[in-house]
Amino acid sequence: MKNLRKIKFYSLMLLTLLAGVIVFSNLWVINSTKRFILHDNKKIEQGYDLAVVLGTSDRREDGSPNPCFDARIRTAARLFHEKAVKQILVSGSNDAGYYNEPAMMKKALMTLYIPEQCIILDKEGGRTYSSIMRTYKIFGYRKFVIVTQEFHCYRALYISRHYGMNSVAVAADGEAEESIPGVNFRECFARVKAVFELYMRDVELI
Repeated sequence: MKNLRKIKFYSLMLLTLLAGVIVFSNLWVINSTKRFILHDNKKIEQGYDLAVVLGTSDRREDGSPNPCFDARIRTAARLFHEKAVKQILVSGSNDAGYYNEPAMMKKALMTLYIPEQCIILDKEGGRTYSSIMRTYKIFGYRKFVIVTQEFHCYRALYISRHYGMNSVAVAADGEAEESIPGVNFRECFARVKAVFELYMRDVELI
């Protein structure tokens, strides 16, 4: 009986600790980056020549159009046409030919009259971390505008600004990805992972 009480006590302590880590990490990531998220293109200062569009599929699992993909593409195109940026880097997963997020994004941008020569493809952006780090280390940009849904902006900004990049984010409008079951839940843990990687392990993998 006494052992059972000890097990319950330590289990409760462990769950409380884990909950605290999750809450603290999320508050830290959100509060340290929210001032860099813009909802108006006109607030972007001069010198942000590049928009970085973070990858997602153009289709949901059921085959229907992904509103988050469409919103990111429209937002990036608007930034370009309003002369807030001069080039667009599309970064995402590329799985040996049959699944290629950068190619999907490039095709969609060109239907919105973005010149092909103004689109840069990054086919190795399988993670948010990789997309951000490659923007600087491979493509040579330290100052750029991140384009993704607002819930995702916090983590992308957290990574980029941790490494001294002068980045802001424009939250893509349209139907929110938060409405898709499980997205907020996954993002909560992704923020914890980001804090762990940057401060505990200080990874620099691209």
